[in-house]
Amino acid sequence: MPTRRPAAAARDPQHTRARILAAAKAEFARGGLGGARVDRIAALAGANKRMLYYYYDNKDGLFRSFEWTGKGQYELRAHLMAGDLKLDR
Repeated sequence: MPTRRPAAAARDPQHTRARILAAAKAEFARGGLGGARVDRIAALAGANKRMLYYYYDNKDGLFRSFEWTGKGQYELRAHLMAGDLKLDR
């Protein structure tokens, strides 16, 4: 008798985006835009890079998305103003 595979978890795009943003926030805070690694963001979010790129075109797009995430905007800008994040632009 064949074994059954477990049912796939229901997809929740909002939850996936929230996990990616939370992971990106931690990664950008750790290494700035230049030091952040997409592989690490995906791993922290429990997603793969393909999923990250599905929602955000690239690392810069992910970083820019913080301008539109409410509380994330305030916290990220506070780190930038305090000099905690290093941007190599």
